[in-house]
Amino acid sequence: MGLSSNYRFAICRCKDCGFQYSLEQLPVLLLERLYVHVIDSEKSRTKIITPSRRLSLLQIWFDLFSLLARDLGEVLDVSVFDYGCGWGDFLSVAQSPGIRVVGFDMDRRKVEYARQVGVSVVESLDDVDRCSPFDVIVCNQVLEHLPDPHEAVARLNRWLKMGRFGYISVPNCDAPYMKNVSKALAQGRPIPKEVNPWEHLNYFTPESLEEMLGRHGFTIISIPHELQRLSSTCLRHSKGHFVKTRLAHSLSTLFRAHSDKSSSPSSTSVYVQKVREDE
Repeated sequence: MGLSSNYRFAICRCKDCGFQYSLEQLPVLLLERLYVHVIDSEKSRTKIITPSRRLSLLQIWFDLFSLLARDLGEVLDVSVFDYGCGWGDFLSVAQSPGIRVVGFDMDRRKVEYARQVGVSVVESLDDVDRCSPFDVIVCNQVLEHLPDPHEAVARLNRWLKMGRFGYISVPNCDAPYMKNVSKALAQGRPIPKEVNPWEHLNYFTPESLEEMLGRHGFTIISIPHELQRLSSTCLRHSKGHFVKTRLAHSLSTLFRAHSDKSSSPSSTSVYVQKVREDE
């Protein structure tokens, strides 16, 4: 990339809210060099085509759809938006008759691939405005890359319908984690890939993520106990009651087993509900 091995990046922490961020951002040309010449796009793409990855995305979509299912009528008409959709793997899981999916990404290679596999992707924020509002919004491992994550979360609020749901995930850079990073640096050991201030501009803790989301009209929610049981029921219902099936129970077991293996302990992932318009 043309950077000296002695090049230093400062990571700062706000005393008021605890938000951590990189003090310096790479120039646009260096960022383009990073994504085009340094990051292996083929390796990135092959990571999404694995059983464990697909099952973990199925579980996320299952949880989100379970939340929505309580308020859906007889006619299925759901819109889903993925902010930073990458290769389109989550939207490929969610897409089906009655479920309209839209993605946004700035990486041309990923956009072209997603479109090739049948996912609708837009490339401008104005286009997202025209497609919104949505019933579901996903923002998976994106906010850490953005120069202004507050602005991005405010957009997510604007694009999501009132009372509807989202899924947000970022690397977890809490105090114990950052302490281990400092220790690794002092000992000359490699640091985790999540700490690369030339690409990751923001370093969230669970508390700072919740504070940012709350400031912009979201509340973090748990999957209710009765909806967790939907994992052992099918999504077909009669007179409002979900009907148990042995097949769905087996799928639930498979979901959980693979999700446990594939989920990273260094991520903070939350389900959110829009409870007010952003001010």
